[in-house]
Amino acid sequence: MAIDQVATVEVRVNGEEAKQELKNLETIASGLKKELADAYQAGDTSKIKQVTSELRKTEAQIKTLKKDTTALTEVMNNLDKATPKELRATLTAINRR
Repeated sequence: MAIDQVATVEVRVNGEEAKQELKNLETIASGLKKELADAYQAGDTSKIKQVTSELRKTEAQIKTLKKDTTALTEVMNNLDKATPKELRATLTAINRR
């Protein structure tokens, strides 16, 4: 006698926090670009160096956030093919982020 069981799980991810964080980082980057242009215009090399460093860090954060979002979307699209172990790992990764 064969027993067939089917389990379903509904997963919802609220991406609003990530969207807001991305918007904030883009606003910061925009302000840093303006600040950098002003520093170039004033010829302030120390300010240029400082703002360039901050801008690179901000752009790196933006890139990481976009990459993580893309990876999460990929995982969410493939959940139906995942093993229980992969599902637990995915859930842990989602909670960590």
